[in-house]
Amino acid sequence: MGTYRRSARTAPRGYGRALMEALIQVAAEGPSPIARLSLSVEDGNPALHLYTALGFTRVGRSGNSDTMVLGIQTCPTPLNSR
Repeated sequence: MGTYRRSARTAPRGYGRALMEALIQVAAEGPSPIARLSLSVEDGNPALHLYTALGFTRVGRSGNSDTMVLGIQTCPTPLNSR
């Protein structure tokens, strides 16, 4: 996947949350379910709070970014109830 950076024009309107929730749902319910998702978040990125709220946890660090993982079966709540 590529890199997505939000601009002042699109923040904070919930686009990031909607995109991440859709991705998690497709990963969980798709024809070939995925057990976990991982992403990297650079220092100072405000999306860190979103990722943490969605259940991602820090598992490593490389340079100026943290690696975060979400176990799909361990999502804190069903996405459609958020």
